[in-house]
Amino acid sequence: MIKQRPWLLVLVCLSIFASTSAQPNYRIKLVKDRGIFILPPHAKIAHEGLFCSRKELTWREHSRFSYQYIIFSGLRKNSNYAYLSEKAKKAEYFFSSTDATIFLENKYNIYDKGVLTPHRGARILFSNDSSVIALIIDNTVLMKGDPVANFNILSIDLLLRFAGLEHVYGAGVSGFSQVLLEKIFELIPHPQQNALSQFIWSSSTGKSFVLLNPRIALFVDHQTFFILRPNLPGNWNYNLGQQDYISFYRSADGQLKQSPFIDFEHGEDQMPDNKKDRDGKTILLTSSADIQLGNNTRSLAYVALYQDYMKRNTATSSTGSNDLTHKAKDKDLYIGNSMLLFNNNMNTLITDPTSPDNTRAGFGNDTLLLDPNQFARRLITPAIPIWLNGQLLPVKLGSTVDMQDQQTPLGSNFKIQRWHNGKYRKLKYYTPDTYFLPGDKVNN
Repeated sequence: MIKQRPWLLVLVCLSIFASTSAQPNYRIKLVKDRGIFILPPHAKIAHEGLFCSRKELTWREHSRFSYQYIIFSGLRKNSNYAYLSEKAKKAEYFFSSTDATIFLENKYNIYDKGVLTPHRGARILFSNDSSVIALIIDNTVLMKGDPVANFNILSIDLLLRFAGLEHVYGAGVSGFSQVLLEKIFELIPHPQQNALSQFIWSSSTGKSFVLLNPRIALFVDHQTFFILRPNLPGNWNYNLGQQDYISFYRSADGQLKQSPFIDFEHGEDQMPDNKKDRDGKTILLTSSADIQLGNNTRSLAYVALYQDYMKRNTATSSTGSNDLTHKAKDKDLYIGNSMLLFNNNMNTLITDPTSPDNTRAGFGNDTLLLDPNQFARRLITPAIPIWLNGQLLPVKLGSTVDMQDQQTPLGSNFKIQRWHNGKYRKLKYYTPDTYFLPGDKVNN
């Protein structure tokens, strides 16, 4: 008679549980032939081995991780931004081997609207009263070809669709679409290179773009120009001025506002409107406060920071690329400025930032605007707050672990924590190319 070993059965069961259970921390792992991925707490894209210790994963098209689901519930029509944002923070996440549309219909009383085309890798479903939004993400589509490009397209598609739905929930919910997209990226596995896609961030040698929201602040570098002899081209000097740090919040009705210093709500009628040039779409911001105070900027829901062609120097005259209205030339003092773009149409803002339909704003002194199509030069850089050894530190958006380590040495055993569902969680196996996100904590 074989001696029974109940402890062995228990050990086997524990091993199976440990290999299949979700990990409560963020992990950054290589997915074979797909690149490096961020796996949020409790999210999976492949089997990770015993106690999730496997650092290189293998994606299999037909596995229990083929589909990811996000459920936003408790939403309400005729609501406002503050209420909906709180509900979005409580989103549910789970994964499945099948497209569980029937399960979602039965449990949440929602139906498939097929909003996004199948090749985009996701569909949006709604309950009849719009109190529930369900997102079905098809990893079998997103993991084909170039996952980074696929997730980038997905982020834009989702944001545009969510922006188109904001009116369903009320007039004062501008920016709710951005909250939904950020929450989705907080919950689902995605390529490390797409960590900033939740902000519709892109940066290249030719141009850069990002949507502004309360989690992103601005560094504004000021320069003062002195025209020595206005009739003689090139007769000018400039001084570097101070740098302003501007942060934002959204009001209960979704308006993007600067953090309080002046009582904007009650003083707006006493403040001057933005000065516009003759095209009706260009605004001169005489100070950083004008981002909010002008009638044009205050009435538009979405704000982006855009940098197009940057001058190579301030002397040589040579044809550059197209800017908003005409060919930029190196001899033009005011070309190459960072610009704030405003629009109620998210699609135009994202897909065509140089469109004249976007209201454009730049900083400067109107006595120096020799041509109404030219802007005084200002460099505006997006920034995010992180915590370094308990001290709040603003860093440039797009900063990586390696960049920050070179600027403020982090030591050999530093640890990173990241926000997830109301708590800070460890970020395990970070790499030199890991992007910092707003609110990250670094301790050494």
